[in-house]
Amino acid sequence: MERIIIEVDDITAKKWKYISTELRQKLAGEFRQIMKATLDKSEDEFWPFLEKVRKNAERKGFNDDVLTQILGEK
Repeated sequence: MERIIIEVDDITAKKWKYISTELRQKLAGEFRQIMKATLDKSEDEFWPFLEKVRKNAERKGFNDDVLTQILGEK
């Protein structure tokens, strides 16, 4: 597997640094899936695809409250 670097703001980077290894691995897996699928889509398909990803995540229990908790903003 190859590594890439994605730039984020300082606050997000700091929060990423301090989350559990288990959560980091879970989120990294989700990012990989989203990036792969996104890069395979044309621009016309991109926004409907993101909406599908959002609905799927919500169905699995991932919502704004969970994201806020992960990011430690609560």
